[in-house]
Amino acid sequence: MAENIEFETWWASHGQFCRAGGGDYEKTFAFRAWEAAKKGVSKPILLNGNQLLAALEWCSPTVVGFINAQSQLINDEEIKEELDTQVYIHHKEAGLDSDGDEAPEGYYCWLEEYPEEGALLL
Repeated sequence: MAENIEFETWWASHGQFCRAGGGDYEKTFAFRAWEAAKKGVSKPILLNGNQLLAALEWCSPTVVGFINAQSQLINDEEIKEELDTQVYIHHKEAGLDSDGDEAPEGYYCWLEEYPEEGALLL
């Protein structure tokens, strides 16, 4: 679904002007070329907060130690629930975001449960 939105955004702003006519016939060929080009693109990684915290601990045990010390002041059940939250991480080329604004190339992170909330450039 997101791939179709990405293609439609590209088609509306650039693609239709690259093809003679820019009609449905040309759009079909452009979409098939788009699909073929995307086949080599990796899929997003789905991780939860515990996995992200483990990666952070690998990089910076001091920071995770500080987080653990601070967490003693917060409800443990609340922390466990938050760490169960899942996020997607995916590399995206520079282009337009879902609002039509310019978005730089890079790794993006978004909530699995609420993708409509947007993505964070890492």
